Amino acid sequence: ITMNYTKVYLQLLRESIDRAPEFGITRPCMINTDKVRDDDFERANYLIQREWPKITNSISGYLGNRCVALASIVFALLVSHGFKADIVIGTVHHQGERIFPCTFETLLKEVRSPGGVDDAVAMHAWVTLGGDTIIDGGMLSRLVRTGEAPERFDRQYFWTRAGLLSQKSDMQYHPLVVGSQFIALINEIDPWIQVEAYRAMLSGKMPQKVA
Repeated sequence: ITMNYTKVYLQLLRESIDRAPEFGITRPCMINTDKVRDDDFERANYLIQREWPKITNSISGYLGNRCVALASIVFALLVSHGFKADIVIGTVHHQGERIFPCTFETLLKEVRSPGGVDDAVAMHAWVTLGGDTIIDGGMLSRLVRTGEAPERFDRQYFWTRAGLLSQKSDMQYHPLVVGSQFIALINEIDPWIQVEAYRAMLSGKMPQKVA
């Protein structure tokens, strides 16, 4: 079963990369559908794990509906440290139910007239290094709130592969569009600004301890 959903996910990811220009996304996609090596994925996870307390300290309250902000920060952290990564916008099916009501059409509509009340709730954002990799900062908090995950997972992120997640948790991520620029197009802060901020910190232009 794992392999099957991996295939489905990669097909959806490929389509999501290809349709980015329809949204007005002009930045080149930073990832592809090739398999990401385990050690690269682990290195990325190590970096996020190290910075996660700082990231969550900057966002108070419930993280389950802050997926755009979390994806933007994780994306910026990874890219500024030399990883190839991008942001995926889409929906998630859990135990047969669709958690986020967005479709290709609603996302397109949102780009054409940004600023509706339900946007953040209607779509989901996660980070990928490419292939079937998923890094998600908001989902566990959401599952804790609905009683589907233990309290200790609140405000934690997870990193996994699409087929594995489908097999272990009956949760299927459905990419709809790939590109960090999508965030800017819906009138949120462009994640690229955060990439530049991290790069400035890393090059010592801002006071910041770097391990």
